[in-house]
Amino acid sequence: MVNEQDSLVVSKREVRVVLQLSTGQRVPGVVHCNMRSAVHHGRERVKDVLNGLNAMLPVHGVNDGKCTLFNKSYIEIVELDEPDLAEVGETDLSDHRKVVLVLADAVQLTGTILVSTPPERARTLDFLNRGERFFYLETAQGSRVIALQHVVCARDHDVE
Repeated sequence: MVNEQDSLVVSKREVRVVLQLSTGQRVPGVVHCNMRSAVHHGRERVKDVLNGLNAMLPVHGVNDGKCTLFNKSYIEIVELDEPDLAEVGETDLSDHRKVVLVLADAVQLTGTILVSTPPERARTLDFLNRGERFFYLETAQGSRVIALQHVVCARDHDVE
């Protein structure tokens, strides 16, 4: 006999994060992502959850598991323990663009954005204007999800 409650359970994976809020507060926690994305092939990613329509992001405490809801408009950066972009064995077909970002709190970040668009739309300008509120930035310190609304300026990084 199938348990009716079991059929309603949605399988999720836990992703450890640290939220950097516009208040200056840093909050460690866990974000739950679906095993399958509703908007693209593969698993749901942290960026997908952040770019979703909901205004609030549920984050579970690392130690106590208690859920706190964070207003996405106050999230500047989400630090990830490990890269969240590609799945194991997935081929990376994106254009890697090195950029420098300056955030509203004067933090400067240098890293790589992965642009998966046709070559004629692969400029940094096109990438940042594509309509997503959050995007990935791979830095020397690790993977980050950046809130576009907190980016004051961006430029391509001159690689020597």
